[in-house]
Amino acid sequence: MAYENITNIKVAGAKIKFKNFEGRVTEYNKNGIREFSLVLDEEDALNLQEIGWKVKPKELRDGSIQYTLPVEVSFKRVPNIKPMKVMQVTRKNQLRLDEENIGNLDYADILNIDLTIRPYCWGPVQGKTGIKAFLQEMWVTIDEDDWAEKYSNVNDQYPPEDVTPFVD
Repeated sequence: MAYENITNIKVAGAKIKFKNFEGRVTEYNKNGIREFSLVLDEEDALNLQEIGWKVKPKELRDGSIQYTLPVEVSFKRVPNIKPMKVMQVTRKNQLRLDEENIGNLDYADILNIDLTIRPYCWGPVQGKTGIKAFLQEMWVTIDEDDWAEKYSNVNDQYPPEDVTPFVD
């Protein structure tokens, strides 16, 4: 298979599952790799599979097939490749996530994801070739809880004006 024209995948409004941004060792992730799975529609999944991407079909309880693409999240610097960028967007700010805080996305209520996935073409290894998906860029809009607005300006004024100190 020739991989000369494999381009990045860009998805606005992406749906993901099996989040493991922290890189926890699990039954399905023995090496503690940071990863997630991008949910694909059937047409996109079959097109990507045809050119060599590692698309995984899974039969759901209702009998339908759900297609996912496993995506690795790596902070390793690769020569001649732009470093990965992950931005968390809230009502008040944008925060670039790093190895220390990206694991927070595992527990976040996510409203929207826009992302770019870059291909890594591998092989031949034992006569096989393929394309592995790596996250290149992601913008994640977080659904903040009711307290987030109240404490969003904590750096401007502490404690917030409407907080009554606890008196024993």
